[in-house]
Amino acid sequence: MLVLLDNRNDAGSSDVKTMNVDFTVGTHLVELTGNAAANGLDQVVTVQNGVASSKVNVRFLHNNGQDKGYLVYGLQTPQSTAGLTVTN
Repeated sequence: MLVLLDNRNDAGSSDVKTMNVDFTVGTHLVELTGNAAANGLDQVVTVQNGVASSKVNVRFLHNNGQDKGYLVYGLQTPQSTAGLTVTN
């Protein structure tokens, strides 16, 4: 999980940062709170190859006086296009 917290309380929308992570390159991280979608930010970030470690480019959401300066990215839950059948 990647938790982004920003205590900036000005009216700016977001800041872009590059962060080192321990996820495998190519991993897709999905924003889990709905705050990214509600504020026009990326709902999925992909882990990239960095110089010394894996990295992601993320946007930190400003609080803007509304306590909304948080985003939580994590692994997507498994999904299937086929129905699930449970048998005895």
